[in-house]
Amino acid sequence: MSNKVIGPGGMAQFYSGAAVATRAERTKSEYATIPGMPARLCTVTLHDPGGIRHTVEVSAESLFEAAALGLAAMKREDWVDGPGRAAVLEVSVLEPVVKHTVSVQQVLRWLDGVTKSPNDLLKKEKLKALLR
Repeated sequence: MSNKVIGPGGMAQFYSGAAVATRAERTKSEYATIPGMPARLCTVTLHDPGGIRHTVEVSAESLFEAAALGLAAMKREDWVDGPGRAAVLEVSVLEPVVKHTVSVQQVLRWLDGVTKSPNDLLKKEKLKALLR
């Protein structure tokens, strides 16, 4: 009997007992593609220095993607004047309900961070362009 594990870089690996076989040693039908996280509807909230609360809805596959899209939407609509890096964004996933809090600086660091795939790189480049 063979068991599947996810190895470095998200690569599916199979093993029997102590031996581990990588994708390169298997045929295409023997390894699985692990699907990405589905896009979910989220709200992104920012309190401006005047105490006004701004909230937008976005569809995103990750916490930081939702934060970047929400920040870009607020800037595009001139709701906020480029919040500082210390500004805090609240991100709530609507189904199932989950709430996260991240700073603008954390979002910018994530955008400048290492990517795992060409798709992630393209997504981050598009998000960076939205925030310019």
